[in-house]
Amino acid sequence: MAAPSRQKRTVTHREQLIDVALDLFARQGFTATSTQQIAKTAGVTQDLIFHYFGSKEGLLSEIGRAHV
Repeated sequence: MAAPSRQKRTVTHREQLIDVALDLFARQGFTATSTQQIAKTAGVTQDLIFHYFGSKEGLLSEIGRAHV
């Protein structure tokens, strides 16, 4: 079985980060949730959040776009 393509992994990681962040923001609030906590819960590095979204605010903005 072939390994997932880079593009598929990117989509999966982005969606996973959005889902985890949305859950944590809803339970704890935006301010109380750190990018480190999001990354740890998602099982990825914190750098991946910054790579895909630029910042925690960028991640929140993407959540807004994805769930409107």
